[in-house]
Amino acid sequence: MPQTLSGQQVVEDNSPNLVWITVHGIRFKVHKDYVKVATYIIDRWHREVEPLKNGQCWGYSYRPARQGGGRWSDHSGGFSLDLNSNGAGSMLWGASSLKATDAQLVAAGKIKTDINKMVGKDLVGWGGPKAHRGKNFPGDYGNPGSFDPMHYFIKAADASAACRLIESKLGGGIPSTPAPVTQAAAAAGKLSSIANLKFGATHADIKLMQEALKARGFDPGGVDGGYGEKTKAAVAAYQRSLGFSGADADGLIGNGSARKLGLIA
Repeated sequence: MPQTLSGQQVVEDNSPNLVWITVHGIRFKVHKDYVKVATYIIDRWHREVEPLKNGQCWGYSYRPARQGGGRWSDHSGGFSLDLNSNGAGSMLWGASSLKATDAQLVAAGKIKTDINKMVGKDLVGWGGPKAHRGKNFPGDYGNPGSFDPMHYFIKAADASAACRLIESKLGGGIPSTPAPVTQAAAAAGKLSSIANLKFGATHADIKLMQEALKARGFDPGGVDGGYGEKTKAAVAAYQRSLGFSGADADGLIGNGSARKLGLIA
């Protein structure tokens, strides 16, 4: 079985181990064993770093690692989060600059260090910098061209065991949220008909598809229910992330892509 960068098993998009959680009104798909730890991290980010931004946050994503080398993203195991991709979590690529203030970087890093001090082990990683603007931070990324402060991940290969240990130390520190929802329950009755997902059309079902794409980091150019060129490009990018190419990554949604997006059971 393929493994993530942290050595965890990659899970398929339709795995029963994946569930939907809602924290401060934002939905995330995560591994069922990561629910409580993810909720704790997300809640603290929302309260201490920056309020969550809809369409800029996600958890699970079935895709190869951007670093290449045949490896898979930590998101593919379900034990990883990205928060506010165009806000305080914005990445530093090349000549662009981090949008986070020093205070936000300190607060984001403190979430990681507080958990690891609590358990006495280095189990939670954070993609923020080790050093930036002449200051030191508790990030795991030392390359100044690829800081990723939106990114939290479980470092241990046995992520489920790591999460159980963290949960035992968090105790009552995990906020109450709506109960996790299985993928099958989330998809049931959600899409009125896949036939409505036609390029050039406008329909409420297309808006659901755009929301699902945006939650996975693929920008459809707006959530307006219109299947235009930008939405088609987002679908094609998502299809390529699943390993499709050529005519199989044409930006036209089918049963396979719709199922991967959680739109149909």
